[in-house]
Amino acid sequence: MKKLISFSEKGQSLLLITLMLFALLAMLALIIDGGNAYLKRRQAQSAADAGALAGVRELCIGTPSLANSVAIEYAENRNAETQTNAETDAFPTVLNATRMRVETAVTYDTFFATILGIDRPTVRAIAEAACFSPTYGDGVLPVVWSCREPVDGWPGDSDSCQQQRISESELETYLLTPDVIQ
Repeated sequence: MKKLISFSEKGQSLLLITLMLFALLAMLALIIDGGNAYLKRRQAQSAADAGALAGVRELCIGTPSLANSVAIEYAENRNAETQTNAETDAFPTVLNATRMRVETAVTYDTFFATILGIDRPTVRAIAEAACFSPTYGDGVLPVVWSCREPVDGWPGDSDSCQQQRISESELETYLLTPDVIQ
């Protein structure tokens, strides 16, 4: 019996190789640019954290007019990405007299994702910080404490807040009832 219709199989491998090459580029974009996105996200979070802590420090020490500018300085200039292909923008917000929120956005260039039309993605991060007097907890030793006059027996040089020392016997009393030691 004779074949009435014949199809040529020439050129099929070229089509398959083209499709596989496109899939390979998409995977490279996901692996390399996805990893870069995680790195930029971490840098955005570090910048937001630094800005929030620096800004809330200004709120705590009583200079709220400087809080926004200091937050931007720390987030953008002191903690930002040093590569030329990234830009960090910080958006501080004073929530009240003792709380601050900083949102950062890092925009960066991609490598392989440009082929897929993703040229300059932006990753974002948010951090909040507050200042308040620490409270006591069972078995917790405070690392930061509110300023008060030195403990009796440890003279201070001025009326400002000085480092305080307490004995081991006073430590347990202090942790259970912090108002006992003045």
